[in-house]
Amino acid sequence: MLGFHKRVGDVSRPDLAMSIEVMLALMEHFARIWILADGDSKKEEEVLFPALFAVAAYASGLRGEEVPLMDLFSMLKNFPDTVNHPKHPHVVMALRGRFKK
Repeated sequence: MLGFHKRVGDVSRPDLAMSIEVMLALMEHFARIWILADGDSKKEEEVLFPALFAVAAYASGLRGEEVPLMDLFSMLKNFPDTVNHPKHPHVVMALRGRFKK
């Protein structure tokens, strides 16, 4: 598909970083959807996954094909232990494969 877009003249920059303005607009969008969910766990679940995906990718500096290699299931599995850590609450970002050479 990338080859097709290059042939028809589209500019492709998969390593271009997302600006803070775009990220803030995206977070506002997720916040509006969360409010509209109004406690409905199914609707909240539908917004949590893409929100976590976007924020984690942005905060960790992942770009292009690196983003889908985040292991969100492992992050969720370790979440209770890490955020309830007695001295240093944190969140583990699990990654699969090779990153940043």
